[in-house]
Amino acid sequence: MHRSPPARRLTIGMILFALLAPVLASCASSPTATGASGGSGGSTPNGGASQNPTTYPGAPTGPSQSWAELFARVPGYTDVEGASLEAVDLAAARKLSGFKVDGDGRDGSLGALAEVGIQFAPSFWNTQPKDWKDVLGIYPYAADRSIEISVPGKDAIVVLEGSFDVAAITEKLKAPGALGPDATSATYAGATFLQAPGEEMKINPKQRGFFEELGRPVRVLVAPDHLIVSLTDDGMHRAIDAWTGKGTASADAEFADAVKALDSVSAISVFGMTDPSSRSSRGTTPANKGTTRGTRRTATTTPLPAMGDPARIMLVGATMDGGRTGAYLVALKSSANDARATSERIEALAADGESDTTGQPWKDLLALDDLRTEGPLVSATFTTERPTIVRDAYQRRDNLTVL
Repeated sequence: MHRSPPARRLTIGMILFALLAPVLASCASSPTATGASGGSGGSTPNGGASQNPTTYPGAPTGPSQSWAELFARVPGYTDVEGASLEAVDLAAARKLSGFKVDGDGRDGSLGALAEVGIQFAPSFWNTQPKDWKDVLGIYPYAADRSIEISVPGKDAIVVLEGSFDVAAITEKLKAPGALGPDATSATYAGATFLQAPGEEMKINPKQRGFFEELGRPVRVLVAPDHLIVSLTDDGMHRAIDAWTGKGTASADAEFADAVKALDSVSAISVFGMTDPSSRSSRGTTPANKGTTRGTRRTATTTPLPAMGDPARIMLVGATMDGGRTGAYLVALKSSANDARATSERIEALAADGESDTTGQPWKDLLALDDLRTEGPLVSATFTTERPTIVRDAYQRRDNLTVL
């Protein structure tokens, strides 16, 4: 089936931001409390950022206003073998869970975050709110958005977007128990960051702690409107370049098209991965040949529509719209015809199919809320009591996401 995307809704928050932007910009140099303040998700403890947001040449001014805009500020990952992407709208997550930017964690529910698959970034840091406050002076839910790109054994790049007190956090980073007084500074493309002592990517059990569970030295850049963490110099350089518009995720035109759908589905979390071996294996499963044991419309198995080549890009996660949570998937196919066939397959599975891994009918687990195609792009949202269900299906290669 094919549905034209609805016109984008102009929210009250967007209108207020547009009206208040000049005022906020004029306050950018005013003093601020230690830590971070959330944009749409919370209030600033004592004012705005302590420095001008443009901290190095080419850096954008002002926070991103959409997923598409944020992915135009972070490194690409679709051409990196074995990479995974984890992104969270922390401002929306705060509204869902009850956390406050400057709250101590007792004002909200970590359980509410876990139910929708929200994970704090960096994933290799200690995730306890109290420890974050003790070491950095901020909480792990204080940023507005986070993106982590990981390649196991090679690197991890994390970007937190929000409002940060550069001087206060930098001082915390240099303290014992953090990066320590032996941390050194390095500069790349006009941006200065801190490096923990030690050999890059080398596991050191003696250095295990808050910043790295394996003791590998990290790099941290703190700017008034973003914070970058990486395990390698190259990762830090890529992130700095991307923040200034070079080598961004959106440079991949197909990925940029897929990302635009994230805003239309009200995504609160985003997960994706690039694993050529898994993509090729998906292309040879019975599901991709047009049949599956879980598609019983009657007492017999009914073939599903053939889908062509496996999706090049797949993004999955949880949604939140008006306080109601759900799940979604976005898939980029090789052609509009393949996209239409894929949408028919999703519709059939949601109505009458069964999970290939559990045998449960999909209709007992979720209900199709919206399904649309736009050229080679397919997007689907689901009403469900388990907002992580599509992500779980994707990670275990279940038939709902074998597209």
